[in-house]
Amino acid sequence: MYMVTQLRKILEFGEDLESMVREAGFPARYMPFFRKLRETQGLSRECRPLNLKELDDILIAYWAGRSTAEQLSLLKAALEGDDSTARLFVKRLMDHEEHIGAGISANEKGLSLDALNKRGGGLNASSYKKWAAVWIFPIAATILTVLLWPKHSIYDKLNFDREPPLAFQTDVQRNLLESTPLSSPVDSFFINGMKAYLACDYKQALDIWAGHPLRGKHGRLIRLYSALSYIGLAASGESGEKQNEKNIARAISLLRGLGPDISDTERYFYALALILAERDGEAREQLRRISDPDVQARAEKLLPYVN
Repeated sequence: MYMVTQLRKILEFGEDLESMVREAGFPARYMPFFRKLRETQGLSRECRPLNLKELDDILIAYWAGRSTAEQLSLLKAALEGDDSTARLFVKRLMDHEEHIGAGISANEKGLSLDALNKRGGGLNASSYKKWAAVWIFPIAATILTVLLWPKHSIYDKLNFDREPPLAFQTDVQRNLLESTPLSSPVDSFFINGMKAYLACDYKQALDIWAGHPLRGKHGRLIRLYSALSYIGLAASGESGEKQNEKNIARAISLLRGLGPDISDTERYFYALALILAERDGEAREQLRRISDPDVQARAEKLLPYVN
């Protein structure tokens, strides 16, 4: 988060750009790019998250000398207003820098672009664009196919150790079990399991709900919150990779079992489980079908994690 904070300071006027870029740890060759972003005026008030491809396209366009005011305006608004885009941008910028460095011969790898230009007698704008086309576009293709955003990055966004994925807004949160007599064993399964879930004790919740038939009263709710419990367990990082794969697979199976009348909130968590399973095509389709504005706003924050 430090580099994101420094990035946002760099985008503001009033301080020496060179020293800020150096202090933040960004490559010096991006100084002109940051200067351009500083000078960019917002063309609209739109601020939406940018995905991996959009960020790569903007960086590639910059090095090829064809970035547009619209691209820079969109990027600046996203960097200033959306944390996920800012984190992804920092990661991609460093990836591009690494690959640009790898494209320079071993003897020249540590030299700046200016030093390389002087060694070659100076590159004019046309030859520089050719250099960019030779190195950047193959690099970008490699990045898009091999160095995609790491799988663990979505887990960094999830923290259900103290707050469950979705609260249950009923009397269960007000100790219903202790204030109201239980009418049946089915109620007991539901309420006791929900108490464990709300306390983020997902394993206990699942153990309790394992005795519920998943039919009739509370069946749909237990199916949903069991799936969320499996997601909570996967996000906790306490289980091994193989067990996490099983947890995610169980979550997907339960959410799929909700049927065709799935709500937008349920669809959001279904998409999240699909992303965790690296089934990006299916996840993108589920996110696309969300129509509720409030849920859409949450869903957009998942887009950077869909390749």
